[in-house]
Amino acid sequence: MKKLEQEAKAQIDQAEAENKAEETKQKAAAQAVVDAKGPTSLPDWTPQVPQFTPSGPPARKLVDGEPKVIVTGTSPLSPGALCDAWDKFANPKFSHERGGSEFNHNADLFVSYGNSEDNTMVKLEAERKAGAKITHVTISSPLPLPSPADQGD
Repeated sequence: MKKLEQEAKAQIDQAEAENKAEETKQKAAAQAVVDAKGPTSLPDWTPQVPQFTPSGPPARKLVDGEPKVIVTGTSPLSPGALCDAWDKFANPKFSHERGGSEFNHNADLFVSYGNSEDNTMVKLEAERKAGAKITHVTISSPLPLPSPADQGD
């Protein structure tokens, strides 16, 4: 019985080590995309954000392990008004999603669009705390990861 337990533990340890190695490899690939030279811009079709003041140029960042192009800034408009403006972009060629929450006068809303032709996506996130006069805006678009075949597995 002891031998079976040891064998099972060895298999579990090996599987955990393989998973950790794969995670490390995926993180490295995502970081390589962020570090790569090349254009740092949102898709050309990205809807305009009314009265948006960017805090800087678009940047490549790793967000929750996913490489993205990010633009942050502010707008005096409410999150709902910003999302309503993006809703007007609706086009049958693009998938569309709107969600978020408004609770105790705090608003955290988003609108996203995806283009199935080239697999590009863009998301507007608008957040305003209760009593605030400014909405914090983040516009993001995922950067494509290289396929496993491109990584030389």
